[in-house]
Amino acid sequence: MAILLDGKAVAEKIAIDLKNEISTFKTKPKLVVIRANNSAASTQYVTIKIKRAEEIGIETELVEFDKDTPQETIIAEIRKHNEHAKTTGILVQLPVFEHLKAHELVNEISPLKDVDGLSAFSLGLLTQEHITFLPAVVQAVEELLFAYQLEVKGKMVTIVGASPWVGKPLSEYFSFLGATVTLCHDKTKDLIEKTISADILISATGVPGLITDSFIKEGAVAIDIGTGLNTKTNKIEGDFDFEKVSRKAGFITPVPGGVGPMTVISLMSQIVLAYDSQHNKE
Repeated sequence: MAILLDGKAVAEKIAIDLKNEISTFKTKPKLVVIRANNSAASTQYVTIKIKRAEEIGIETELVEFDKDTPQETIIAEIRKHNEHAKTTGILVQLPVFEHLKAHELVNEISPLKDVDGLSAFSLGLLTQEHITFLPAVVQAVEELLFAYQLEVKGKMVTIVGASPWVGKPLSEYFSFLGATVTLCHDKTKDLIEKTISADILISATGVPGLITDSFIKEGAVAIDIGTGLNTKTNKIEGDFDFEKVSRKAGFITPVPGGVGPMTVISLMSQIVLAYDSQHNKE
């Protein structure tokens, strides 16, 4: 049976350290969350992030827009907070309403305040191996592997899901760490041939149960980033068929309780990093 990579427990330890560090600051860091999507999932994610931020001493401001809001209005709001000295970090909660262009909104965030690490500037630095803010999910996976002393350098890593926000930056970063990376997507043929040789298998598709035990080699590390609604069970589940994969993998992340809590705490870590950077320049 696979060893559980308990992201919730690791995140709690990091939270204590961050809270202690923030308590020494002269002022509170501030996170501004821009939300332009009224889905239940979006509401839940924002609530979790704001709750965690306030628990460790980060001030928050939620700015919500309805489905009729034009792109220019949201851009103006982002620019306002770029200029506001009290704002430490800005986050655009994804996805946004269909009429909006998410990449344009994210790219409006100042590089000094892009604590989610998803702007073209931050991602561009990642490809050049010169990192400021990592995408929070990338840092989350790295921190979780580090907590369990799981080596990346020299390993074969397969990533299923090539989104610009998750799969692609993960691919770049693991290459930077010295892994040999295979990036798969919905056009990949014979997927099982690409996954079965992986020392570390990461899936981020949002298709519940996509990855079964036949996709993974004995003793591999299984990192589940995907979440989706299983219409048969009416539950939110991960990409892995957990029961089957956990019998074959050496290590596995649960959903929930794996990468999710780590992604949130990684965002908080980068807010603290941004605060340090902004105030050290004063």
